[in-house]
Amino acid sequence: MEQRFGRWLAASILALALPAAASTNHLVNAHFGSSLGGWTPISPGVYTVTQTGSIGDAALGAASVSGSYGGSGDGSIVLSQCAAVKAGFTYGSTASFQYAAGGYPNRLYAAVRTVWYPGAGCTGSPLDSFDSNYTVFSGMDGVWQHITSTGHGAPAQAVSALAGILVYNSGFGTFQSYIDDVFFGGSGLPGDANLDETVDIADVFYLINYLFAGGPPPFGPVDVDSTDAVDVADVFYLINFLFAGGPAPLS
Repeated sequence: MEQRFGRWLAASILALALPAAASTNHLVNAHFGSSLGGWTPISPGVYTVTQTGSIGDAALGAASVSGSYGGSGDGSIVLSQCAAVKAGFTYGSTASFQYAAGGYPNRLYAAVRTVWYPGAGCTGSPLDSFDSNYTVFSGMDGVWQHITSTGHGAPAQAVSALAGILVYNSGFGTFQSYIDDVFFGGSGLPGDANLDETVDIADVFYLINYLFAGGPPPFGPVDVDSTDAVDVADVFYLINFLFAGGPAPLS
């Protein structure tokens, strides 16, 4: 009965199931194509964080970090997003970062900082954290630098993790920098919402519960149509894959 229902529903929405490769990213809107949606922009002190469509690494669209600073050495997370994790699974992070060419006297160092939390939604006292490598500023004006860190196991009590872009000023004066293609992941098959290491009807129900009934966020990557959003189209895509021979949510 369940399989027949799945086939009927898949046939009804087949045209909405997009035959695109899925992302293993646990974050949404990783490429900042049209907005900062899904992210929390933090503008402490001198930093202003916006979206721009005039620049990007692989494609146009990025987060812009600009401002002016009269000192050096501060460290601030200017952009962050929380993701659900499972203890014992391994995660990593990457991002693209550029400081603009054009004579800006100040340049920012940048890294991806990941902070583990014991509560859902990145609540409770932080358990631990790790940073990616940091960017360099000498001779790198207008060049996309790739910052990364891999192979970090979630602590025993971890339920969620905050992925944030950490920046430091290197000097004085105005600055203009860009962030793009932020990734946090490494565990879970695309579509494995409950992270039980298989993709099946339970993941469809899990995703529906999350989207429409206030259920817990997915533990695994579920942007299975690679649109940089987790929405009903991902439900349709999974049903089409599971019951109508549709394309697999490949990484």
